[in-house]
Amino acid sequence: MSEENEKELIRPPPKTIVHRCTTCFRELENEHFALCIKCKGFIQCLPCLSEGIEKGSHIREHPFIIVPPTLSSLFRTDWSAEEEALFLDAIQNCGLGNYQDMENLLKFKSAREYESHYISTYSCSPFAPRPEQEILGPDEPTPEPDFDTAPVPSNPADNHEDNLRLIGKEKPDTPGEIAGFMPRRVEYDCEYRDSAELLICDLTIDENTTPTDFQEMLNKLHAYDSVVEEREKRIKIAIDFGLNKKEYRPQIGPSDEDQEAAAKLLPLAPYIGKQNVEELLKMISDKIKFNSLINTRNKWQAQGVRSLQEGNLLYELERLIQNGKLPSSAIDKWNERIEEFKKNIDPSDTPLLDKVEADLCRKEKIPNPLYLSLKDLVIREFAIRGSLSRNECCELDPKNSDFLGQMYDLYIDIGWICE
Repeated sequence: MSEENEKELIRPPPKTIVHRCTTCFRELENEHFALCIKCKGFIQCLPCLSEGIEKGSHIREHPFIIVPPTLSSLFRTDWSAEEEALFLDAIQNCGLGNYQDMENLLKFKSAREYESHYISTYSCSPFAPRPEQEILGPDEPTPEPDFDTAPVPSNPADNHEDNLRLIGKEKPDTPGEIAGFMPRRVEYDCEYRDSAELLICDLTIDENTTPTDFQEMLNKLHAYDSVVEEREKRIKIAIDFGLNKKEYRPQIGPSDEDQEAAAKLLPLAPYIGKQNVEELLKMISDKIKFNSLINTRNKWQAQGVRSLQEGNLLYELERLIQNGKLPSSAIDKWNERIEEFKKNIDPSDTPLLDKVEADLCRKEKIPNPLYLSLKDLVIREFAIRGSLSRNECCELDPKNSDFLGQMYDLYIDIGWICE
């Protein structure tokens, strides 16, 4: 006996639809039965029907139809008309391609048989998606795939506990992990307004649709379209800012003011763009640094600090002091800092001047008090006018116009003033 004949002998018999009487629970084989029109799926054998047996919401006065034991085939010899109708209904309920769900729902054929039937009867028909108008032989089985079809657990979201465990984290800490962003699928585990598709899932236009109904459908489509646009913006932000990176670090300053400014500006990113947000954050951070520097210098002047070295020494002392006194554990460190300060002290140290300012004073041999007076004059004039040209700056003190010109160039480079 050939191998093909052996396979034919051991092939399991095809599954058929088995009907059961709803009242006496007897299997109905090769006999007519009654199907209630009002009670969905309510089947009775003819003896129960003749006795008028009622059950649940079904009463004997309900209309019914008599169904023959086996409906004839429509498109394939091994598929009855009833099986075809149930199969098409399962496609609508489970979705095209979900053949395993159809097998679990219908139970009279396997998932591969449903797949083969759809492909050979509907998809490959010359009149697709309509089948040929003649009864054909059994479906050709689809070839076995050349890859493993066993289900594989998928944990695409960065905040899944398995993914966090692989990188040694107990809980999500980057924005991408917290938001459930899935970089490999470029979407979120839970989308913005995750159930928005319910707005449009049942929209149908037919000859009974009124202008009011049509306008309501349009409103739902517009509402869903706005949700999709917002989802795309949020995905773009995640990619632009690298929120999905494992080692994400926001490019913002460390101070509380920087963090507060970032918290207010980042929500604007979808509307003004990443570059504008970063530029604004940098400008705000620079402003915070300059304000802090000005306040520190004013504080040092009020406390009698005469140089940057003394100011830095005071800053270190304030860091060491706890509860209004210097702890014993920090005394040795403080004494070492004092000795270092004494060794590095410069008799010609310029009071509260940056290095570039001190170098300019030494180069032009300008006394520090005169420089500070001219600096105060230039800064004040710029603050009052809002801008200051080089000629205007030199005219502030004609006797020192050359030096004022050099101060002007320095302040322009540093960014303290602008034209």
